[in-house]
Amino acid sequence: MLVPQARTNGALQAAARDADVRYEIAVRGGPRFVCHFARGALRVEPPAAGRVDCRLTVAPVPSLLIAYGRAGQWPAILRGQMRAGGRKPWLALRLKRLLRPA
Repeated sequence: MLVPQARTNGALQAAARDADVRYEIAVRGGPRFVCHFARGALRVEPPAAGRVDCRLTVAPVPSLLIAYGRAGQWPAILRGQMRAGGRKPWLALRLKRLLRPA
């Protein structure tokens, strides 16, 4: 299984090391999975793997463009192509920074 590394530099490293956050990501027309950040590491888990803090529903093309830095997240949010929910929806804004390469 491919396990991506969480970004670990500067203040974000300290925040990621102390965080225990779960994001459930549902790609429209595709898979669902959970990204679990714990003690500075990222694990990708099946969707039924415990309680999640933030649920994201994303359209595949805009999310890929945003992940590669080719498009901004706000136009996709305003068009309804990305939605956040769950117990702590504001954590959705932090996910891109956690996944960015060092």
